[in-house]
Amino acid sequence: MTAALTRVFAVSLAVLTFTFVAPAAAMAQASFETKSSKADRNGASLTVLRSSVAADGTVSFYEVTYRAGRSGATVTSVKSAAR
Repeated sequence: MTAALTRVFAVSLAVLTFTFVAPAAAMAQASFETKSSKADRNGASLTVLRSSVAADGTVSFYEVTYRAGRSGATVTSVKSAAR
């Protein structure tokens, strides 16, 4: 009987902790970043992509691509943000 009560208490405590901690964790800042590169005999490129959501709900997106080849070099970027 004591072991059963201990288990019930432990599960109840875990559920309560999760109930109060999960919303706070969901409000934390989240972000994503990836980089990709390519090089061959025609040139090279590097792309960086970043996306994030701040705690205040601000969402941002940024992508930049650097290219260099036989005909020259270019930089292309896209930036976006919303509240």
